[in-house]
Amino acid sequence: PVGILLVVPAALEAARGLRRAALRERVQRAAAVVSPAVGTASFLAWVAVRYDDALLPFQVQNRAHLRGGFADPVSTFVRSTARLLDGHLLTNGIHVPWVVVAVVLVVVACRRWPAAYGAYAALSVLVALCARNWGSFERYAFGAFPVVLALASVTAAAWAERTTLTICAAGMACYATAALLLYYVP
Repeated sequence: PVGILLVVPAALEAARGLRRAALRERVQRAAAVVSPAVGTASFLAWVAVRYDDALLPFQVQNRAHLRGGFADPVSTFVRSTARLLDGHLLTNGIHVPWVVVAVVLVVVACRRWPAAYGAYAALSVLVALCARNWGSFERYAFGAFPVVLALASVTAAAWAERTTLTICAAGMACYATAALLLYYVP
């Protein structure tokens, strides 16, 4: 349940021009800001009624074979990079290149796109980085639309687009081969 992260970009957008906004518009902006929290709370309330544990979605994600709980992203990055350099590809190390790409794209999003986009990209990538196990890192990081928009903005030139597509095709072939050989579970 990462929808709660939408509170931050909504708050940034709601704050723009707030002083000039009429009362009705202020109420609408406040509703937009609290809506992600209300949605998350509603979902967790349903989980509590259905499964007798409101925090079950978070507890499930903290299992060792999934996110594995929260961890310091810098320590995880250093440890994962060391494992990658030692040839242990089937650990968090396989995700290190994508972590670097995602962090660079967050910087691009912060520089080229509105502040709300950059904030959402940064929060989404940070939450993904705080996992002990980065098994779903790419799904969470690239699921944040500003990260994808940042990638699109840096590949606007024809040569950059072709290069990116070539790298992505080669990467997809490698990942598919690893998955077919049961070395990697996407």
